[in-house]
Amino acid sequence: MAITEIASLTTVKTYLRIPNPSAANQDDATIQILMDAARVVVERELGHIVAKTITAERHNGGRSEVWLRELPVLYVQGVEEGWGYYNQELDDQEVNQATALSLFAFSLDNPKEGLVTRRSAGNVLIPFVRGRNNVRVDYVAGRLEMPANAVLVFCELVAYWYRNTQLRAVNSAGTLGQGAQTAFGALNVDFTRTSGETSINQGIPEGLLALLKDDRRRPIIG
Repeated sequence: MAITEIASLTTVKTYLRIPNPSAANQDDATIQILMDAARVVVERELGHIVAKTITAERHNGGRSEVWLRELPVLYVQGVEEGWGYYNQELDDQEVNQATALSLFAFSLDNPKEGLVTRRSAGNVLIPFVRGRNNVRVDYVAGRLEMPANAVLVFCELVAYWYRNTQLRAVNSAGTLGQGAQTAFGALNVDFTRTSGETSINQGIPEGLLALLKDDRRRPIIG
């Protein structure tokens, strides 16, 4: 089954140690914004985790392969090859399928890398018909298994932003300012008007990105 979220709001609130995390509270909207931002960061590094449908992605013909742009690929819904005024819908065939008789076929050879090849009878590899943007591919990107490091980085990134925007007053260098010990743990601290402090730079800690290093996606081709 395709993944629909990296972690639920309840899971994240449990990670933040918010009392009664399954109950709605005034911070839910803020936490959800942070979750949406954290998902972008994680998927930028690892490729799609949550299932996403891509419609009418176009590629040039003339080669035996096309490289899909949204990775990893769960499955290909359809490939259409343009022959000028005529479009040919291609059949989905496994690479080593014994009864591969279709003249007009494709195979998804490498879902992780997004490699789709043009196939003919007997699964012979042939080029797509030559043309510009004449190969249309509809597919779904995402994963069937959740990477543990993705969940950890996702929750920790939300926690990092939540702590440093909602729970304490700090200066731009990230050190506690005057009176910050009293403010620590208090919600909705006004950094500039009340305390004269400015908030910490809300970037992405390099240590969190390092946790994703081994599973980073390849650069997008095309």
